[in-house]
Amino acid sequence: MNLIGEKISYKPDEQFHLNDVSFNFKKGNLYTILGRTLSGKTTLLKTIAGLLNPDQGSISFEEKDFIKIPVWERNVAMVYQQFINYPHLNVYENITFPLEQRKLSPGQIKKDVDEALKTVGLVGFENRKIQELSGGQQQRVALARSLAKKAKICC
Repeated sequence: MNLIGEKISYKPDEQFHLNDVSFNFKKGNLYTILGRTLSGKTTLLKTIAGLLNPDQGSISFEEKDFIKIPVWERNVAMVYQQFINYPHLNVYENITFPLEQRKLSPGQIKKDVDEALKTVGLVGFENRKIQELSGGQQQRVALARSLAKKAKICC
């Protein structure tokens, strides 16, 4: 169940954003990608998530060609450094959004959201508007949304 990338390259213009990148991420481990600004960290994560297609190389997960799997079927959650929340939804609604898209039962949604809220320390904030939260709390809402989704890969 490893996530394996082999010789991934992405060159949308004159410069490589990724050049011959390989990795082998093992299930259950936490990995950190470090590098200077414009070194390709976000490009690599977007490639794993399916938001960008590499020019060459391969990505496999659960022994499947991950590049051929559409983004909506990959079960990847991506939490951006500049977090993205829906300003017209409250905390609870922000977290339920991907679960409702999967058409989970209301009982399962409540269970998953409650668990995610507890994990990120936001129990009691369910009815608050996103604009009423600090930056750190807003980032935890984005993280809770990704945790509630129970994605197999979180970037």
